[in-house]
Amino acid sequence: MPKILSPWILYACPHEIERYQERPGVYVVYEANRPVYVGSSLNVRHRIRSHKIRLAYSRGHFGPWGYFRRMRIKVKYSCRMGDWAMTEVRLIHRLRPQFNVLLKKDGHRSSPSCSSPR
Repeated sequence: MPKILSPWILYACPHEIERYQERPGVYVVYEANRPVYVGSSLNVRHRIRSHKIRLAYSRGHFGPWGYFRRMRIKVKYSCRMGDWAMTEVRLIHRLRPQFNVLLKKDGHRSSPSCSSPR
């Protein structure tokens, strides 16, 4: 049986967009060793670029999740469309990253970091 997902690849410099492949896959953003976001895309390079991750003036990186002193991104590329989507769902369920949008039991979406008052 052919391997569907590649091994995890660690990108220690998440702002270096040209290093990411233009392939489907799933990725996990870490602050130090803590997962903060899980995502997936048909084109990982394009998706990481859309996050606008950049170097901070003093050590670290800025991204849509804020300032992180030790941001790292791990990517697992896929050969078949859709395999990465199930991997993303499983990772969100297992890792419970802070900045992923969660689907509540009642079907409404909420974000643990940005709850709106009722």
